[in-house]
Amino acid sequence: MYLKHHEKQVEDILNYLDKLFLHRIEKMEEGRIDRMIIRRNSDELKIELERIRTQIIRLQKKRLGQKVKIAFAHYRISNLEQIIEKIQARHQTDQKIFGMFIYRTESTNS
Repeated sequence: MYLKHHEKQVEDILNYLDKLFLHRIEKMEEGRIDRMIIRRNSDELKIELERIRTQIIRLQKKRLGQKVKIAFAHYRISNLEQIIEKIQARHQTDQKIFGMFIYRTESTNS
């Protein structure tokens, strides 16, 4: 009877260890699945982050291109303003010369 009692205790302990071992395996599998999900989500987030970075770079380049175009337009406007000022100055000079020429012509004819 004493031996049967020990056998029963040993059997109970082994069953407990089996359950504990199975529980541990289940937890490890759950952890592995969780890590796989986390890794997959992490990979998806990395891909999304890279896509967003690419969009930002593209927008920055576009913006930079627009800034360059605006700067060039300002340069052209400034350049044209200078040309107009030179033309106006030349026109005023020509008018003065023409006025002096007419004055001399009229003076010599009178």
